[in-house]
Amino acid sequence: KFKNKIYFQSFNELFIYNGTTIEKVKIPFQIYYCFVVNNQVYAASVREGVFMWDDGQFKKIERWQILENNVVHAIEGNGKKRSVFTEKNGVFIEDMNILTPWYKTLNNELKQDIIITARFINKDHLAIGTAFKGLYLVDMITCTFKNINRNNSLKNNRIGWVNHK
Repeated sequence: KFKNKIYFQSFNELFIYNGTTIEKVKIPFQIYYCFVVNNQVYAASVREGVFMWDDGQFKKIERWQILENNVVHAIEGNGKKRSVFTEKNGVFIEDMNILTPWYKTLNNELKQDIIITARFINKDHLAIGTAFKGLYLVDMITCTFKNINRNNSLKNNRIGWVNHK
């Protein structure tokens, strides 16, 4: 839901439902996922990087070129920063319009797994769901994390969705 409309996508089209009609927008690249972050719609393509919906069209975020050929599973806003969670290449943080790999040691561990989903629970706490190592709960203030997995709580290690609303 975005600006009183429902947005949904297929691999090559964006659909916008205003409550009465559905507008179909053809997209010249293949979309993997769409996200609403900080009042903006983002589309993560399969190969070409990440795009922002602006003035009725998707515009490539050139400063995020490092994300080309990465599967983006989540984009989250936290204050003025944006966090991008890739399937196999860990987490990237954009601060002051510069996107860099997350410097936390946890990022190396996440690169050995597959990130499926991620959500900020609040401004200081992050949840990251993975394919093989369960759920990571990260305290952004202390830079510590807990890993909830099959060895200590879960029946299996695949976390498919983290929702805090």
